[in-house]
Amino acid sequence: MSATTSAVVDTCRAAKAAARHLAALPSAAKDSSLLAIADALEARTEEILAANAVDLESGREAGLTDALLDRLMLDDERIAAIAAQVRDIAALPDPVGEVIDGFRRPNGLDVTKVRTPIGVVAIVYEARPNVTIDAAALCLKSGNACVLRGSSSAEHSNRVLASIAADHAPSGAIQLMVGNIAAAAPFVGNGRLRALAVTSVVRSPLLPDVPTVAESGLPGFENTGWFGFMVPAGTPRAIVERIHRDTVKVLQTTQMKARLFVQGMTPVGNQPAEFAAAIDKESAYWAKVIERRGLKAN
Repeated sequence: MSATTSAVVDTCRAAKAAARHLAALPSAAKDSSLLAIADALEARTEEILAANAVDLESGREAGLTDALLDRLMLDDERIAAIAAQVRDIAALPDPVGEVIDGFRRPNGLDVTKVRTPIGVVAIVYEARPNVTIDAAALCLKSGNACVLRGSSSAEHSNRVLASIAADHAPSGAIQLMVGNIAAAAPFVGNGRLRALAVTSVVRSPLLPDVPTVAESGLPGFENTGWFGFMVPAGTPRAIVERIHRDTVKVLQTTQMKARLFVQGMTPVGNQPAEFAAAIDKESAYWAKVIERRGLKAN
């Protein structure tokens, strides 16, 4: 689903209006909303799973890889983990109003630096339904309204999850749109949205002035999706090289670059060995995450 210009503007206006109320919301009220969201996630698990099943079926029909389908998939255990994370956020100290620096001037005037909400936070992310709740919960805790723009691959899951969060938050505080960075870029350009950071390791050509998360203070952070071709093990090297050569040739055409660019995608066309190394790196990274979180396959 793509949002029209008027729909995006109306969504952002609603979030901006809600942000004024959120900024002054007491800690107890925010925590109460977060705990209600966590309870609702568990109570509406069947509804979430039904929506997620639609996304998974669409993903299979679209030819998504097993890895991408796993990233998209929700089950009882994952929903319970999302709910637990919301409760963890509720238990954190309220950052709003925290004095982080200060001094007294010679005339006796006290000057302090105090944490305050940003206002409206727009977040563009991939087919990770859990991010819908994670982002909404963090924004609510910090007194910010949020506009969430997830991947169309997780549209049905995100709609249910966002509605659950919105049901237990101040009106207009949590807004959901489905799309990608390309859809948000025009509104960043005309000043209607302020982009804080992109999650890729390098800046997006669509938003060259927007820093990466790593540049913004989290060194090493990277969260990107990718697509690639794979062949059965033992495929003759000559065939592998031909497929690679022809693929790179297509990726470098003006037409293909243009089609990928408007979707916020960048053609790479790296060597087979480089692609294999990238997969090994990601596998090692996520193996550590799985081990650290104690995740197990059903």
